Amino acid sequence: MATGCAVPCVDDGLGQRFCPEAETETAGETTNPETGTSVDEDEAGEGDGFDCPVAEVELTPQTPTIVLLVDRSASMDDDFGGVSRWQAVGQTLFDVDVGVVSPLQDDIRFGLALYDNPDEAPMCPRVESTIPALDSLAEMSALFASAQPAGDTPTGMALSQVAETFVQDPTPGDKVIVLATDGEPDTCEQPNPDEGQAEAVAAASAAYASGVRTVIVSVGGGISADHLQDMANAGAGVGPGDPQATYHQALDETSLIDAFAEIISGVRDCTIDLDTPLLPQAIDLCQVTINGDPVPFDENEGWKLNDTQEIELVGGACDAIQDGEIVIEMNCDCEAIDP
Repeated sequence: MATGCAVPCVDDGLGQRFCPEAETETAGETTNPETGTSVDEDEAGEGDGFDCPVAEVELTPQTPTIVLLVDRSASMDDDFGGVSRWQAVGQTLFDVDVGVVSPLQDDIRFGLALYDNPDEAPMCPRVESTIPALDSLAEMSALFASAQPAGDTPTGMALSQVAETFVQDPTPGDKVIVLATDGEPDTCEQPNPDEGQAEAVAAASAAYASGVRTVIVSVGGGISADHLQDMANAGAGVGPGDPQATYHQALDETSLIDAFAEIISGVRDCTIDLDTPLLPQAIDLCQVTINGDPVPFDENEGWKLNDTQEIELVGGACDAIQDGEIVIEMNCDCEAIDP
């Protein structure tokens, strides 16, 4: 959160800049001498001054939320270079020493959802999950350790169910589902053959339309490139003529680690809330820096004002905060204009 600037009031002798019109008072009302308009003092209220605090504050981006949606169908027991695909995913995500979640759980709200459609399940899909939260590694690890691969892969319905719950989460910040699966999707109505591609793509599109992005990781080579691309595009809201979205296909543990690390470290939110409204007239009085380097006010490559109490880093400035330790500061020198 950060403190911005209200509109500065400067009288340069030629005409007041950003200052209220001169007023004359009569009992119970104020009058603008140029317009003759009267306003009752009670209606005018208080707090209409142009307070302009000088502030240099550290800005904190909104905290993103990631749900790790992991396929636990029977094929996740298949070999993946000496360990099963299931074991490889568990180590990649939840190992305390080398897993990708551990170093980021203080900065990202993580949740885990496991899905399949085993024969004995009374409902399809079967989804077991944790509630997204900071410092949730232990809870997610316990859920993962308690589960074993079984059944089929109703990806579309599982994705829809998780996204539906996700949308109801009131916490601010980016919402992302990272889908890890090893095979072509099927449906609850038709487990075999695996012909649930259209349903899965539709679920990713609907999730994006509701404000939740989906990123897909193929664990092994069992999913066609066409379906992976369709899922990636749907999950990112790619329209006709837009560049293709990125999908990830891991054929060994090293590439699986790289895929998850790239995805998870890349979802830090680039929007920042302000404690005090920053009005557009005061933008030229404020400077944003990332690790001491100035960032220009530029809607394509720098920072922009989404509304009076939210700024957003865009382009390379957003990319710069995705990896490593970062300090973002805003300095609003509201005394910079000499009277």
